[in-house]
Amino acid sequence: MKKYIWLLSILGIVFFTACGSSSEEAKELQTKQLKLIGIPQDIVANICQDDNENGLCESSELQAKVSFSQGDSMETIWSKLTLTSEGRYLLETYDPSKPLLLELKDTKSQHFTENFTLPFNGLKDSENEKELSILQTMIDKNVLVPNNVSTARVMKNVDDFYKTLLSDLEQNIKILKEKGLTTKQAVAGNIKEMADELITNGIENTIPAKMNACNGDTKCVNDVLTPLSTELILTDEEANSVSGKAEEEEEQPNNQGNNNVSKIDLLNYFPAQTTEKTFITKDSYSEGERPEVDSYITKITRNANSIVYQDSDDEEETIVRIKENTLEIDPMNELDREGVTKYSFETPRYVNINDTTWNFIYEYKDENVEATITQTCTLEALINEFSHGGYTYKGDILKEKCIMDTSTNNNFEYHNILYHYFQKGIGLIAEIDDDCTDGNGITQDSDGCKADSYSYIYLEK
Repeated sequence: MKKYIWLLSILGIVFFTACGSSSEEAKELQTKQLKLIGIPQDIVANICQDDNENGLCESSELQAKVSFSQGDSMETIWSKLTLTSEGRYLLETYDPSKPLLLELKDTKSQHFTENFTLPFNGLKDSENEKELSILQTMIDKNVLVPNNVSTARVMKNVDDFYKTLLSDLEQNIKILKEKGLTTKQAVAGNIKEMADELITNGIENTIPAKMNACNGDTKCVNDVLTPLSTELILTDEEANSVSGKAEEEEEQPNNQGNNNVSKIDLLNYFPAQTTEKTFITKDSYSEGERPEVDSYITKITRNANSIVYQDSDDEEETIVRIKENTLEIDPMNELDREGVTKYSFETPRYVNINDTTWNFIYEYKDENVEATITQTCTLEALINEFSHGGYTYKGDILKEKCIMDTSTNNNFEYHNILYHYFQKGIGLIAEIDDDCTDGNGITQDSDGCKADSYSYIYLEK
């Protein structure tokens, strides 16, 4: 009986309950699992779904509470307690996609004993479990990707690593609070800074290798984690930098950084992890011509601050630099090439429908010709299915329209319209380029023109 009372008092079955509207009642009630990793269960103060995405658990939002149904038998109750005995909670909700907030209060902390909250993305319908951890917060905030920490998550003495991470997070919150930041600002600033330090200090391979080599030896583990902790804790210069960025956002409430929550993050439509993809190409150079069909493989390496593409038919890499509010294509040594005078390719990360995404400018000059190539892309639509050329893709798909214009000093003009399709978490799934040519065989596309040649790219599933 004592064990039962202890379990009942410490282990929560998380049910989210509220007065359901008719629209909620029409939806299917779903049950998901939430699992604490590296966070002691006894410091959990609250868990809620963040309806208005303001980062706060409010009384009008679904709150977590210990609850058992009136008709539960002892067997049912015990099975629920058993389910949560390793830090698992049950989430019953009509909409699991809503963001989650994990409110913590570590009264035994040496550094920070006030409440603070970790934010998480919601769950997809296809996901049955969600990890609640500091590392997962970093992943959900796009400052880490799963591949960055996949080895660390299973390394020896990982619990000691998690203790260090939590302690350093709490110490950094205290440091930033002393700089005048709110607790919410302090947590947000910490998440990015600590993620950067983890990458810099080898969380992908070096730290796991050292921890595994210790074979559980306490002194050895401490010798690995102590210097890591020193790097994770903010210096005064780093704290001032984080504080300054937070104050700039506070002074400019209408800037992109504060309005991003309602916009589409283009980064979500890039590959979510390191992988290899096979693409099929179909090209026809005149009306009625049988298309040339080929394929190539793209190796994609996803890191916290960049995405690297290496095509099998191209020796050079393409690098997408991930910035706070922009995505930038690395010049790929273009500026080192003879004749190239200007090369830039970037997009805002956060956009709305009909906003400009990519802007591309390429200028070339030699003794014979001066050429300027510009490409402007706009986010045309979000769709849930796309079919073309015998390929069908279903999911959260972004449709992008791009217009490319080329002009030279000898009156050569080229106008091309093409469409890109990106699927969330996957990246490019199709490129559709139907070309209409003028009497001189030069591409001069217009909406609705009859194509006499084309170039298509499809992701092979």
